[in-house]
Amino acid sequence: MIENTIRLIFADKETVDYIRLVCTRKRIILEDYIVDNFEWDDKLPCLVEDQINEEICDGCQYIEVCPDGVLDEQGGE
Repeated sequence: MIENTIRLIFADKETVDYIRLVCTRKRIILEDYIVDNFEWDDKLPCLVEDQINEEICDGCQYIEVCPDGVLDEQGGE
């Protein structure tokens, strides 16, 4: 496996075929298709602020799985 690789798994063959067709017709590579169609506005607050603290993490739906999450020191969640 190549270092820094992201493996994509699509829901069905039709989706794969569609993306291949779009890439072929636009003459772009899969990586460009993904970057162009990524929803960049959906960044988590900790990525926008470029910092992680208790205030940013409070109420985050990913706090239980985030390896960098900061819990309230007075008991957490």
